[in-house]
Amino acid sequence: MTSQFSKVPPNILVLADDENEFKRVKLFVQKILGKNSYTIYNLNLADLQKSSVWIPSCRLLISLEQFNLCDEALEQKIKTFTGYLRTGGKILSVPSLNDNLEQDLRKFENGTILFHREKYLFESHYESDLSLTKKEGQLNLLKSDDLFYTFESTENPGSHFISKVFIESDNHSPQPFLDELFLRIFSEYFQLTKAQESNNNTQLKENYIIFSKNKLLQSVNVISKYLHGTMKKEANIDLESTKADNFEHKKYFENLQAKSIGSIIMYSDLVESTMNSITNLVSSLDSIVVVARQQIQGQGNNKNEWLSPIGCCMFTLYLNLNSNNFSTSRICLLQFAAGLSCVKAVKSIKGCEDFAIGIKWPNDVYFEGKIKLGGVLVKSSIMGSQIGLKIGIGFNLDNQHPTVCLNSILRGKKLPECSQEVFMANFFNFFESYVSLLSQPNFNSWLKFSADFQENWIHQNQKVRINFWDEDAEIIGINEFGYLKVRRSDKTEHCLQPDGNRFDLMQNLIVLR
Repeated sequence: MTSQFSKVPPNILVLADDENEFKRVKLFVQKILGKNSYTIYNLNLADLQKSSVWIPSCRLLISLEQFNLCDEALEQKIKTFTGYLRTGGKILSVPSLNDNLEQDLRKFENGTILFHREKYLFESHYESDLSLTKKEGQLNLLKSDDLFYTFESTENPGSHFISKVFIESDNHSPQPFLDELFLRIFSEYFQLTKAQESNNNTQLKENYIIFSKNKLLQSVNVISKYLHGTMKKEANIDLESTKADNFEHKKYFENLQAKSIGSIIMYSDLVESTMNSITNLVSSLDSIVVVARQQIQGQGNNKNEWLSPIGCCMFTLYLNLNSNNFSTSRICLLQFAAGLSCVKAVKSIKGCEDFAIGIKWPNDVYFEGKIKLGGVLVKSSIMGSQIGLKIGIGFNLDNQHPTVCLNSILRGKKLPECSQEVFMANFFNFFESYVSLLSQPNFNSWLKFSADFQENWIHQNQKVRINFWDEDAEIIGINEFGYLKVRRSDKTEHCLQPDGNRFDLMQNLIVLR
């Protein structure tokens, strides 16, 4: 059965060879759509031809058009563009900001715009391509159709929107009229959505409230003393006197069964990132959790951005282990335990026991094996016998745009929705049990964890292509160090480490990073 939900990640790629030009375009798009709807990455001409890598993860390709391309580069660009359009891809072309193009000025009732008159280099090819149709005036953006028009595929939804209008004025001054034009292009033509964001992003103030099962500590001074051990946990502060508007601590603690992990919550409406808050604030306090309603610099794996809009459940746990009680060889398994706990947190909701959610190796959570709902980021440090772990979780519970959230899926299936408080409590209930299980120094504990993990991932017996072997293989499990176990055609078994390889889910492909 085909899912009704889009599986394309919320990525916008900007085709630009100049890093500064890319940054200017990125800032412009974020000004129009907000910072928390789409991740925006740079794609240069050299990487453009690697279409099998970027096409599956691209919601929109913005191309900064130049007029000084050599014939070979132009031919490759046309080949890639037409190939992308055949897959149903969406492209927006605008004049390059760095190509010293001649600029004309046109005045309208609501403002002025700068534009370039000449056709882009690929347009002559498009006009002779019978699979593409030129259309004008669809959005009625301006009374003249020469500045905005499209080439659309006759075979699928693929379309290329042509804008002759520059996205910046000559003096970089504010242009509300220009912003409104491109907001209409993004929203009405490409169906991109503007992010819901806090009103106080410009002046970040991380105001925390600390909840524990029986106590509440408040104010910067109290937090500072508390975190540095000068105030005892037994401080007699009334939990009933203060609350966080966007975090129901009573509901959270009512569902929390874990004895230690998750017993102290440090909540803020807005933070730079929960991972940074743990780094900056925690020195010796174990099992504290930083929770945020919104982050402005969320972190993903491999230096990727992590979108952090309102509606996502975002938290980081600080966990302090001792190598005398927990084998350092099993530290790598805790990222798998965290992913497994996310899955179990959802499946433990009444009616969701068979919900189609699973782990994508090594640290993502997917619905129906296609739609990413969440991810795990783990950072560790070892000093003597002490093992410090920062375990970050991002899980999309309620943000419906531009991708899919858990609760919209649950509503569609007439299943109970999941609040952030219940999700977090369920997560820590399972995670603490897995930490306890993996701390047992025997092989049976590993076998029990492995069996549970492999019942809840999306790869069992999956056939994949290993690009560095140039052959197919079958996934058969993970080993006790978290490496992916595969069986080759000659029946030999091999292990692939998570830090050295990347699983391209859309292509069933394992590639070297």
